[in-house]
Amino acid sequence: MSKEEQKEYAIEIAEKVCNYYQIKYGQMMSKYRGEEVTLARQMTMYFTKEKTELNSEEIAKLFNRDRTTVLHSISKIRGQLSNKFDDTIKKDVFNLNVLI
Repeated sequence: MSKEEQKEYAIEIAEKVCNYYQIKYGQMMSKYRGEEVTLARQMTMYFTKEKTELNSEEIAKLFNRDRTTVLHSISKIRGQLSNKFDDTIKKDVFNLNVLI
């Protein structure tokens, strides 16, 4: 897959994540920091990293964020996946993985 195709796929991932969390794409791209929007944004960055070969700089540029924000988002989702006491994120990741 070319870089352009990967970027288009990242946008598709973002749209599917937005649909899953029932938020608008524009909300996810905004600076808004509400919990549901932030989680959708973090999931989008996590899945973009997992499913494409885009690096954190490219993902950051694509979603109008800083590279460190992308790294934090990926780290946070991975950390929550390893949490033995909270299955919510695991369920969301499983469901989104099926959709994406």
